[in-house]
Amino acid sequence: MPGIRRQGRSAALQWLYQNEINPIMGPDETERFWQGLEASAKVRAFGQALIQATLEHKDALDAQLEGLLKNWKVSRLSVLVRYLLRMGLAEIQYMPETPAVVVIDEAVALAGQFVDEEAARLVNGVLDQARKTLQG
Repeated sequence: MPGIRRQGRSAALQWLYQNEINPIMGPDETERFWQGLEASAKVRAFGQALIQATLEHKDALDAQLEGLLKNWKVSRLSVLVRYLLRMGLAEIQYMPETPAVVVIDEAVALAGQFVDEEAARLVNGVLDQARKTLQG
């Protein structure tokens, strides 16, 4: 079974995707979402923190991603890839207890699981460039 943080990242990605498709997800729908996953309290806490960081900083994250994408716009990315990049960048910047290389590896694994290998390569390249830029 995957670790707490991997489960939390996976759940956060699924919640963000559902919220993008149905942006009126309220507390009741969110509660049903977590109950449906049968997530532990630790998984839920980490997932919720990642969701909050991603949504709270969405505009700033998108502005950073626009600068990192070569000849591409954030709006042209698939919903899943867009949120994988936002989540990864949010975790690197606003939840620094996990090393950036681990965050990138996790985002790449989720891209491979939920999208495809091409998306995994894109996520790896963009987040690695972000890591290098942020580390100076």
